[in-house]
Parts: sequence; C-alpha cells; structure tokens
Amino acid sequence: MGTVNVGDVVELRSGGPKMTVTCKGRAAARPGAVESETEIICQWFDDDRYAADIRCEEAAVNVVQAVGSEPGAKE
Repeated sequence: MGTVNVGDVVELRSGGPKMTVTCKGRAAARPGAVESETEIICQWFDDDRYAADIRCEEAAVNVVQAVGSEPGAKE
C-alpha cells in the first residue's frame, strides 16, 4: 500500500474487518522501538452476538490495504 494516513479505512491483506487508522509513525511505535512511518494503529468494531466492542491493534503498513483495493494491486 502507498501512503497510509490517519482516518484511512483499511483491512488486512489476508482479510478481516474494516479498520480505521488512528495513529501512525512515532505515536504508533512501541516504547523502545525505532520510530518508523511503517507502524500504524487501527481501531475497529468487533460486533458479535453478545457485545459490540472497539478493538485496537498495531500493524505494519505492508500488511494492510485500502478497503476496495484488489489484493496485490499496485497504487
């Protein structure tokens, strides 16, 4: 994926829920990690039959794609 910005809607290349990028770069790096523009944090809703929760996880830019992109497509 090319540039990822806060507010973009992405999904894992392997599939999964639509997620919103909420942080990137230094704000997304783990304590002690090297600052990198390839680190992002995403949030999404986990809507199961008993409860809807907001989930949050960090990821590398190269494992996500913009929603609506074809797998392996070049931008």
